[in-house]
Amino acid sequence: MEEPKTSSESPSEIKSKNKLPPVRTLIEESWHLLTAKALKLLILVGLVFAVLFALVIVLMILGLVFAGGLGLGSFSDPAAFSSLLSQPSVIGGFGILLGFFVVSIIALTIAVQAANILILGDESEIADEVSVISYIKQGFSHVWKLFLLGIMMIISIYGGFFLFIIPGIIVSIFLMFSLFILVIEKTSVIESMRLSVARVSQFFGAIIGRVLLLWVIMIAAQMIIGSFGSNDSMAGIVALLSMILSIGGSWFAMAYTYKIYVHTREAYDPEKKSSMTWIWVVTVLGWVIGGLIIFGIMSAAKNTNVQDLIQEITNEATAPGEAKDINSESMMGDMMEADGSMTDQVLTYMNVVRASSGLEPLTESQQLCAYSARRLKQMKDFEGFDDYAGFYEDMGNQAAGSTFFRGYSNIVNIVRDRQVGETEAVMVGASIVKEQEDNAVFKSSFSDACVRADDDFVSIVIGEKSI
Repeated sequence: MEEPKTSSESPSEIKSKNKLPPVRTLIEESWHLLTAKALKLLILVGLVFAVLFALVIVLMILGLVFAGGLGLGSFSDPAAFSSLLSQPSVIGGFGILLGFFVVSIIALTIAVQAANILILGDESEIADEVSVISYIKQGFSHVWKLFLLGIMMIISIYGGFFLFIIPGIIVSIFLMFSLFILVIEKTSVIESMRLSVARVSQFFGAIIGRVLLLWVIMIAAQMIIGSFGSNDSMAGIVALLSMILSIGGSWFAMAYTYKIYVHTREAYDPEKKSSMTWIWVVTVLGWVIGGLIIFGIMSAAKNTNVQDLIQEITNEATAPGEAKDINSESMMGDMMEADGSMTDQVLTYMNVVRASSGLEPLTESQQLCAYSARRLKQMKDFEGFDDYAGFYEDMGNQAAGSTFFRGYSNIVNIVRDRQVGETEAVMVGASIVKEQEDNAVFKSSFSDACVRADDDFVSIVIGEKSI
């Protein structure tokens, strides 16, 4: 009969294996690991800045090539540049370039995160011979899974935050090993989360104490350095120390967390059952509460009583004292006391008289602003009032129409001489609304406008949108 097998380890040795090392040991191990890997981590930071700089240069070159292909030879003409940017094809083209840049930054950030973990976790005999670029290449192979893991963790953690904040902190601690498990142990997204929860649950008290201690140390260090910031002579030194602490502190925190992960992995007993169902319950409940909060805010924003209250508070904050009725004559008389440029006040004047006639206010249109600026330039080149010759010419020019009048069925241009005195806006505005017959200011079909001025003239453009 075969003798039963017995363990060669004593009960005390088995018990010690199932415990995490003391904080002092963790700090020493983390420091040794960080000093051994510091050079590669520093090289990695340098490479990241170099790649980011290259991406910005490539984006600028592509943007200039794209703008050149559209015929924009110079950015010195604000009107032409503004009208160009308003074209859908231009917006789409620059949107593609911006999207490419954003996706590249996200992929690079995730790959660098994986490379950091791979550098810390490489304990092989040839680790010193592996290049940083090799780690980055390996990092890119984990980008997709890390991206999905990040989304899952954000959903879970923010669900916990919606559930009165503390559950979110607890969830983040239970998922703290997920990244290490996915990259080092090459597991799936869900399995990395499950293993992290299982391992943390067996050592939750020991882990949370060690994590909180790390947070206290990092916060205390920042506060100590920040306390010297009030001295102007040391501002530069404080900024430098803060940057070094930020980079070095993040490295040490990562090494410290990695060491906790390693010891937890070694001491973890897979025979003990654990479940992450509670994570999903917290997530769902949190997002239900969050959805109700968001819905409540949106409903309150649409409530007329709430809108009136917000408007009242805004009026009190921006215009202390007795409120004025926008339809009253005092609004016109006191217009010059309001904030804003003369051109803004002219538009306000027109909207006051429209409101007195029961019409909706005119909305400032950047497209019409571009044409209003063009009219001023035409008269400056003509060296005086051109009797609307430039306007009539543009109305018959298909290229000008597609650039400045696109989306409008009717355009009106009004030109006035600059006036002298503090009541210039009132004088210009009064001259515009003086003749009400066939006046676009008094027509409900006109909805957009823009006022621009130079040293000699005020140009007003009013537009009627196409149906």
